[in-house]
Amino acid sequence: MGAARRQAVSRARCKVRLPGGFQAHARNLWPDGQQMVFVTFDPSVKGHPENKDVMLRIMTLKEKKITVLAKLFGGQGTMNVPSWSPDGKQFAFVSYQLVSKESVVK
Repeated sequence: MGAARRQAVSRARCKVRLPGGFQAHARNLWPDGQQMVFVTFDPSVKGHPENKDVMLRIMTLKEKKITVLAKLFGGQGTMNVPSWSPDGKQFAFVSYQLVSKESVVK
């Protein structure tokens, strides 16, 4: 199965149930198909909005072990598409800070 097809299957079939009611979004299979990386929101957050505190997590598909990789500010757009390095050892994601209009230099 090609990477694009495997990705489509993983998004369609994989349902992640997390302790504490966290919501899993932007699920992406690792290129080797053994792990999945995804973004989670606090249970109180509805949908998949931007500008929220989120966690980037990884889960082994065989053991279903979930590990928090990073806590960051983001949400929609943090990891919308698979962004793997060619060797599958690294991936990219987006985190940012909001700045007030007053702090922007004109």
